[in-house]
Amino acid sequence: MKKTLSMLVMVTLLLGFATVLPTTAQTNKLLELYIGDTTAYVNAASVKLDSPPVIQNSRTLVPVRFISEQMGAKVTWNDVKRQVTIAQGTKTIILTINSNKVLVNGKTVTIDVPAKIINSRTMVPVRFVSEQLGYKVKWDPVSYRVLVSNFDTAMPVNKNVKGTITVWHGWGLGTAEADALDKIIAEFQKAYPNVVVNQVPVDFNNLQNKFLTAAPQGQGPDIVIGPHDWIGQFAKAGLIDPIDISTLVLRANYLTTSVEGVSYAGKVYGLPESVKSDALFYNKDFVKTLPTSINDLLNAHQKYPVPGGSPLVFDAGNFYHESWLHFGMGGGVFNGTNYKDVSPIKNAGAVKAFQALVDMKNKGVMPSSLPDYGTSMSLFTNKKAAFFITGPWEYANLKKALGDKMGLMVIPGGKPFVTIESTMLSKYAKNKPAALEFMKFFTGATLGQSNFDAAAYLGKQIGHVPAAVNAYSDTSIANDPIIKVFSAQAAKGVPIPNAPEMQAVWSVVNQILPTVYQGKLSPQEAANQAYQQITEQIGK
Repeated sequence: MKKTLSMLVMVTLLLGFATVLPTTAQTNKLLELYIGDTTAYVNAASVKLDSPPVIQNSRTLVPVRFISEQMGAKVTWNDVKRQVTIAQGTKTIILTINSNKVLVNGKTVTIDVPAKIINSRTMVPVRFVSEQLGYKVKWDPVSYRVLVSNFDTAMPVNKNVKGTITVWHGWGLGTAEADALDKIIAEFQKAYPNVVVNQVPVDFNNLQNKFLTAAPQGQGPDIVIGPHDWIGQFAKAGLIDPIDISTLVLRANYLTTSVEGVSYAGKVYGLPESVKSDALFYNKDFVKTLPTSINDLLNAHQKYPVPGGSPLVFDAGNFYHESWLHFGMGGGVFNGTNYKDVSPIKNAGAVKAFQALVDMKNKGVMPSSLPDYGTSMSLFTNKKAAFFITGPWEYANLKKALGDKMGLMVIPGGKPFVTIESTMLSKYAKNKPAALEFMKFFTGATLGQSNFDAAAYLGKQIGHVPAAVNAYSDTSIANDPIIKVFSAQAAKGVPIPNAPEMQAVWSVVNQILPTVYQGKLSPQEAANQAYQQITEQIGK
């Protein structure tokens, strides 16, 4: 009896714990697995893996039971032969541990990376197994994400649209962005010769309010281009339509952070064009070995001392620039899509973030006085700081100040706020089919349907960081030193909540952060006060 139990335990360990039952119904399924992460997604719902995917010899290995059973296959283990058998319908695959020879329905097939046992779990090559079972595999090089699907994830295209559409934007006239938009419109009209695009530049500071006023009167555009945090207000007012494209298709074509950012109350209300967030700039004179964890930054005084200065600076009184720490330590804002519940703003992670801010000041990691944005910029450019957390808009200025001594990297363990430049479809649009095709084209999701990639073009011409995964198949985008870092950082970040209630969060947290830094509130008091004051403002 004991021997039998031992064998069962061994089989369970080698194959992994089954988190789901085999699937039999043929419905659309999208699996998303991240290298080194035990959180995976099945049709956008998170599940826990007992072992994370890994890359070996440029091939991705994944837990055999999870990937196979999600595809409706049965998995068995032969401990004597050290073989795993995957059976689905008329297909039987037998993989032997550490062998490049695989039996597929009795025929030998050679693979370049064999099945392996890693941390007592059987790991198999995801592409080989998935394709043998009739699934498609796609790689997201930004997020290190493997997408496995039983349906075509390509963005649907309708070349039969015709008529006129109007686009409002805040990109100005005669600017680099405006010139890039002119080019994209010209290329779109080549690909869609029966559609005419009229663009209307609107002063960015007036664009949001003008759309709020004009759209209900039928005087607005078909499409408005703007930041994703307008979406909640527009959607709540009934001024924009949800996007009539499967969420699974959208997740397969865009960075998931960007799809989440353009979603409101469980629906997707825009197509994302580009992403923007803070990242970590550093001075190579002070940084000889790169930090690898958030703790390295929290204790930067030990490894990265700066004579007469501070190792780390950022605008610590601004929630946008402090967000890397708040979310990196496990803090939150809203409880899912319940925008009246801000209990995550006072959770244990939020308290830890407030405490970390105080500790960094007390240890000398940060200045003794609250550093605002201008002070942080000055300290870093004058070589009085080793690290500076800010966004891509400062790249040229920092490069000019530090030259080859400037470095740029993802904030280790940090999860900063992400802003997404988005296209939104007016509820009152007069030509919705053609407008939607332009939105797909403009955001670069129709690669393969045209010789022109708008997302890659915007990246090359004006430095936008593409939200579309396909854009990174262009080596000039994938290898661009700025885009490479900021895209990876955005993929790890948190989209700014687009709910109107977020205004209360900005107002309160931006007032509380300085009081914490100055020692006027304890971290726990600050978290409790933030929760109370935000809740009161939202309830008004």
